Amino acid sequence: RGARQLASALLAGLSVLAAPRPAVAWLDAGHLLIAQIAKSQLSPADIVAVDAILGPWEDQFPGMSDLVGSAVWLDHIKCTSGSKSA
Repeated sequence: RGARQLASALLAGLSVLAAPRPAVAWLDAGHLLIAQIAKSQLSPADIVAVDAILGPWEDQFPGMSDLVGSAVWLDHIKCTSGSKSA
């Protein structure tokens, strides 16, 4: 009987731990941090090349048209388009 109670208690505890919880998002700060880390792994020539590709988008995405800033493009588009999907 004691082993069965212990097993039931463990199962109940694991069920609580496994229950779905709301996601904790990093928002822009997390995306920008990861992009900065990725940038630190590139050569200066690669950074210039990527920034040259992204630069022309400055009019449509102010402040988001370089290697790091572009990390938040999709969230910006999602938040301004009225889309409810993630």
